[in-house]
Amino acid sequence: MDKLIQRQLRRAKLDSDQLPTDLAAWQAFLESVSRSYAQQQQDRYLLERSLEISSREMQTLYDDLRRASDSQVAAERDKLEAIINGFRDGFCSLDLDARLVSMNPAAERLLGDSKNWLGEAILTRFSFSAIGNLKAAPSADQVLERARAGRSYRDEQASLRAADDSILPVSLLIYPIVQAGKVTGCALILRDVTRLLEAESARLRLAKAVEASADAIYVTDLNGVIQYVNPAFTRITGLTVEQATGAPTKVLSAGKTPRQRYEDLWSTILSGEVWSGRLLNRRRGPDGERLSYWAETTISPLPGGDGSLLGFVAVQRDISREVAEEDRRAREVALTEVRAQVAECLQGAGRLEQRLGNALDALKNLSALQLNGEVLILASGNQGQAEVKLRRGEPPLLSLEVFSARQLEEASATYSPALNGILLPIVQTGTLVGGAWLGVGREPNLESLEIGLLSLLAGMIGVAMADDHARIAAERARLAALEAVEAKSRFLANMSHEIRTPMNGVLGMLEMLSQTGLDRDQQEYVETALSSADALLRVINDILDFSKIEAGKLDLERVPFDVRSLAEDVATLFASRNPCSRVELACYIPVDLNTRVIGDPTRLRQILTNLMGNAVKFTEQGEVVLRVRQGSADAPESPAVADPCVLRFEISDTGIGMTEAQLGRLFQPFVQADGSTTRRFGGTGLGLAISKQLVELMGGEIGADSVLGQGSTFWINLPFDRQQAVDPQLDIAEGLAGVSVLAVDDHRTNLNILSHYLRSWGLSCETTSDGFDALRRLRQAVDAGHPFGVAILDMQMPQLDGLSLARLIKADPNLADTQLLMVSSGGPSASELSAAGVQFSLSKPIRQSHLQDTLAQLMHAGGGREQRGVIPGARQETKAKLHRRFRGRLLLVEDNATNQRVALSMLARLGLSAEVAKDGEQALDAAERNPYDLILMDCQMPVMDGFEASRELRRREQTQESPSPAWPRPVIVALTANAMQGDRERCIAAGMDDYIAKPLKLEQLSRCLERWLEEAPAAAAVTSALDTDPGTDPLITLAVDPDAMNSLKELLEEGYGHFLDLFTQKTQELTTAVRQAVDARDAPALAAAAHALKGSAGNLGANELLMLAQRLEQKGQNADFRDIDQLVDETWDCHRHVLDDVARLRALEPTDAGSGAA
Repeated sequence: MDKLIQRQLRRAKLDSDQLPTDLAAWQAFLESVSRSYAQQQQDRYLLERSLEISSREMQTLYDDLRRASDSQVAAERDKLEAIINGFRDGFCSLDLDARLVSMNPAAERLLGDSKNWLGEAILTRFSFSAIGNLKAAPSADQVLERARAGRSYRDEQASLRAADDSILPVSLLIYPIVQAGKVTGCALILRDVTRLLEAESARLRLAKAVEASADAIYVTDLNGVIQYVNPAFTRITGLTVEQATGAPTKVLSAGKTPRQRYEDLWSTILSGEVWSGRLLNRRRGPDGERLSYWAETTISPLPGGDGSLLGFVAVQRDISREVAEEDRRAREVALTEVRAQVAECLQGAGRLEQRLGNALDALKNLSALQLNGEVLILASGNQGQAEVKLRRGEPPLLSLEVFSARQLEEASATYSPALNGILLPIVQTGTLVGGAWLGVGREPNLESLEIGLLSLLAGMIGVAMADDHARIAAERARLAALEAVEAKSRFLANMSHEIRTPMNGVLGMLEMLSQTGLDRDQQEYVETALSSADALLRVINDILDFSKIEAGKLDLERVPFDVRSLAEDVATLFASRNPCSRVELACYIPVDLNTRVIGDPTRLRQILTNLMGNAVKFTEQGEVVLRVRQGSADAPESPAVADPCVLRFEISDTGIGMTEAQLGRLFQPFVQADGSTTRRFGGTGLGLAISKQLVELMGGEIGADSVLGQGSTFWINLPFDRQQAVDPQLDIAEGLAGVSVLAVDDHRTNLNILSHYLRSWGLSCETTSDGFDALRRLRQAVDAGHPFGVAILDMQMPQLDGLSLARLIKADPNLADTQLLMVSSGGPSASELSAAGVQFSLSKPIRQSHLQDTLAQLMHAGGGREQRGVIPGARQETKAKLHRRFRGRLLLVEDNATNQRVALSMLARLGLSAEVAKDGEQALDAAERNPYDLILMDCQMPVMDGFEASRELRRREQTQESPSPAWPRPVIVALTANAMQGDRERCIAAGMDDYIAKPLKLEQLSRCLERWLEEAPAAAAVTSALDTDPGTDPLITLAVDPDAMNSLKELLEEGYGHFLDLFTQKTQELTTAVRQAVDARDAPALAAAAHALKGSAGNLGANELLMLAQRLEQKGQNADFRDIDQLVDETWDCHRHVLDDVARLRALEPTDAGSGAA
């Protein structure tokens, strides 16, 4: 190493915080030191040479000038000036007073704007240092005096205050100018040494960092002989500086590093590249012993100033702890992998012995065990076989049964001397049951991790044995459970048939009985029996559904349907069941929501009906709202859904609510929110459990939120497939664009729904919950010149109801042109609405399509003659059609006499008669004799069931065994009381065309026959006459139910006309009695007359008259005569409309309707 560097390293006082942290930093520092040394040496050389040359040349030039002619003097002066200006160092010419005479461009750059200094003493700008024998730094005068005396002055640590007052470190030389042996001035040569000082500072920092580094740093020559080591080197290797300096680097090698690695190392560094890697080195211990350690080593080439390779610098860090930790983690990973393999083997399928063998084979991947492949499982009674195999050199693997501790000890003593091995005790639940002997080639190098693995292995073998026994027991239990489920399914199928068969008779006959001429008490008895029978049927259906889901035999449909229509149907269903309820029902579906999906509409309807039914049942007053909106993105999606569309359904109520405890057990089967014996609400407790299971089968989720005393919200997230066709949006009529609407309702939910619909369709909408405020707004709008075109009024509002508000609006000349639309859950009659100036009315909950159609009709009606009524299907489906009557020849195949009677009675109601067969064989015989248009075929019958009979009938058709090929192919409709999964598929597979589930209902039978039979001419004539009557306004709803009148006509036959005459006479007497009771303020008489009038109205399906009579009856029962006169007037008007409609329908009857039977 250069002596100057060594001297500077000893003199340096460096800060250890500036140590290099990586190889690149070390290399950069060392290269910088090398360059600075080379540059410094070169600069010193050039400076000294320039001073010598300058002195000689200038002296020579001065002598020549003195001897030359004037022209030669000028030429030489130019030459001298060119030489001086070409100096890289600054040159200044001074007189004997140190005033500046001239300077070259380099001096100008150093001094700054120094031309202004010409003639000034420039040495005062310099600060000098103490050099040579000087004890203190000389002043400018002392330096000048030295020059005057003919002596030069050199200072390498001077500083210059430049023109901008900045301080610049310089090295300078001042020497006298001698002419003719006399000093005539002096020359100043200066150089900027800023970079040189910075290089020196960097060198000092590097030297300090090297000395303070915690890593071992050493420098070698090209042959690897160590030339320098830092203190950390001696601490890590245990070698002193004297021992290391001059020694080859192989003194560090432990002899365990592969030779190839050293060859790669030398090849890399000799090519001028950096080598990094791990070396296993040795160190001297305190007592001189040799110890090994791992060193992370980086070796970098050390280039000279000319680019040649001078040697190498190496940095080493002791990483023994890291390597040991890596080895530990690697062993741990290997153990984990082996443990996983063993667990996978033991938990896999196959015989226990095979799984044990695979698990022990997996241990061979663990090098620390050094297994030789010999594995022995010892068990009671098998030691002899094991010994024979072991002597043959075969690795025995015997089954494990029972193994005692004594036998295990004996086996260990027997085999241990013969073979190196590991004996693992196998324990089950604390009891020793066997042992596993693992043969090894030599003494294994086991640590705590391997020992723990072997202990775990022994435990896992014991668990595997126990699991194997448990698996066998579980498989036996599973087979027994499957047999039980199959037996349960067969039992349910049979019970379904046995229960539904008598239920068919009960419900069918009750339905027929309810449509005969009954008095009021009898009618109530029948209605109660029907309601109870329906409730019983719902309970049976719930139990069957739950059992089908539990047995995994419930399949879901995938058909296109419209969620919007389905949800509105469900909400409307509950509104129609409770017309006088104090619960407000609403359905909200955003206009822009795509509701055309593919899924199972039947099960969705069942779920929503269950939830809506619960909400209505547990809500005495307030509201129940069904909402449908786009589901959240994180909602679960069914894997069977290709193009998912997640919809969220919410049913909110303001009912009794639930506690947290009740919510926790809400969806459990046979559990009710209130399970006490004093509960107010009934039910099987299956509805929510079935809903939850159906939702999960459809790939969705269901939940509930509730606050006791405030209400509940049940929600469902369901994924559906989108239909390919885009959901068609409702087209707003041109006449509605920009129409201003005022909505009046005391329920904020209804107002929000109306506001959303109207604004989505482009209408302007304002809302209010108070009738008097509505009047004020209507008048303000007229005064402002922007009147409302339409007012939507709620009927049931406090203080000022919808009907009273309508009268006030029409009574005000400024508001009379406002078109009115009444929305109601059940209320005024058409005559009351007409008298109040209301053109149209809608039933709650409002359907989007009905509202839009009604608004379009309303605005159209506003420009022409006054029209009033209800849009067909808006309030309730118009009942202008009589029961359809069909024609055709029918065969009824039914073994139960009750069911025969029910079916024949219903067919008679539909204008049909049928021949009867008691079993499948009789049906085949009848089909041989007569051609039938339709066969109603029971599925379960003695002798031959309906499935076999249908298959045989179709077979005969295909083989042309029918008596006459010209006979029509009969339609076969299955009648079955079996509601289990697969019934419809079995029916279709047997050749049947349609399917009706028992109990049989008239409406259900009618819809089925409508698909397959032609309508009888007589019934068609009646319907056509009614539909095309020129005096019938299509917007007017009849005040009576044509279906009820038709039923009475069929039942009473010749007595039908007399009944209508009696109805007319009786109701006239009752309305008169009502008037008289009101005038006399006789509450009991009013209640009795109104009750009788209500019963008469119900017999004829006059629902509006029935509701008015009910209101009168309540007032009589409560002795409430407030506003009674108006109610009586409305009742008289409605009664008059009932009598008019009765007369009109009688006039439309054909003179000879006939029976319609084929």
